[in-house]
Amino acid sequence: MNTVVDSVLSLSGLPAYALIALLVGGEAAALVGIVLPGEVALLLGGVLASQGRISLPVLLVVAVTAAVVGDSLGYEFGRHGGPALQRSRVGRFVGRERWARGEQFLERRGGPAVLLGRWVGVLRALVPSLAGMGRMPYRRFLLWNATGALVWAPAVVLAGYTAGAQYRRVESVFGRAGLLIAVAVVVGAGIALLVHSVRRDPQRWRSRVQRRLDPAHPLGLALTAGLTVCVVAGGAFGAVLEDVLGGDGIALLDHPVLELLAPHRTVAWTALARDVTLLGSVAGVLAITAAVACWWWLRGSRSDALVLVVAVLGSGLITASVKLLVGRDRPALPLAVDTAERGLSFPSGHSLSSLALYGSLAYLLARGLRSWRRVAVVTGLLTVVVGVGASRAYLGYHWVSDVLGSWTLGVLWLSAVFTADRVLTARHVMSAGDVAVEQRRPVGAAAP
Repeated sequence: MNTVVDSVLSLSGLPAYALIALLVGGEAAALVGIVLPGEVALLLGGVLASQGRISLPVLLVVAVTAAVVGDSLGYEFGRHGGPALQRSRVGRFVGRERWARGEQFLERRGGPAVLLGRWVGVLRALVPSLAGMGRMPYRRFLLWNATGALVWAPAVVLAGYTAGAQYRRVESVFGRAGLLIAVAVVVGAGIALLVHSVRRDPQRWRSRVQRRLDPAHPLGLALTAGLTVCVVAGGAFGAVLEDVLGGDGIALLDHPVLELLAPHRTVAWTALARDVTLLGSVAGVLAITAAVACWWWLRGSRSDALVLVVAVLGSGLITASVKLLVGRDRPALPLAVDTAERGLSFPSGHSLSSLALYGSLAYLLARGLRSWRRVAVVTGLLTVVVGVGASRAYLGYHWVSDVLGSWTLGVLWLSAVFTADRVLTARHVMSAGDVAVEQRRPVGAAAP
């Protein structure tokens, strides 16, 4: 890759036009785009034009022509040599299933697929051959191909021309844009297939929706709501984790918040924070968990005890695993009140374990309470969770994003545990009901 970049940037005049045309045209004609996206050559061409080593208008003409001609050659290659292409090493790398899905997609959405595929490196290399193998009419292919080339090639060249020596940054932007377009295409295709399936058999989908929202069904409302919360919490945790790893977004608040808190710490508030944070310590959480679980087990509430133990111990394993994977350092003096807390920072173990413990207690206790008592218990336990997380940031033992990441990860984990508990409970109740019906049926009576 670096050799190609250096080669292009060292050229000027006719050799530069020839190499750029070869790379852009060969992207689909010879499947070069699988290794080297044509947008790299066009960005470099724009850099050369900004340096006055080649003409910008001529480069635009060369770029568009090479893109159209190269894709047309790829189309003919797929039309006449499709089976050989699929049996080749590149074809085996793509896989038979992907080839089949690509052909079916092009048959239904051929034109827009050619246009959108222009913006994604791998698709730009494969779509022309797929169109040829799928026997798309060449006139239709040429129309969409030329339209995409007339938009894509000048956009990339002008981006390189404007960026000049900063073309690598622009290249990464085009890569992310291509990924977003690819995701949009996949999501759009999935929605189209779903709509088609619903229209073809609406009764089946109506029964599915009713069953999915049925509170009495084991795979009904409880599973649907639980999976929804898992998806939302997982997305939130992913966003926080991305910000922490990239040092942007939420992570930009870490230093300013601790720099604001550090000079304003008082003896009284620090002592209170130290007391509150003990409620989320390993020793405190394990002691409370063991005491409550043993009490419930002896009283016959073994399923509740099991849910509590699984939630708390699982949160500990998750915390240790994520800490090792991320490897983030804790705040140092003077942002931290002292250096008593050592080890890795993300996520906050106190915040996650306290959410696992007190969140589980809120879930399990609230089921046996009514109205205001339920609200009071849940509010009180979740206030403890918030207090523990706030104490970690106040004392400077964790960054703010450590606490937020712990809460989102904790909600994800608890949603999975609670959903499994609800589903298993519903199945047990349904099975018990079936057994009772069988026992009440007279001897010799036929099953309904």
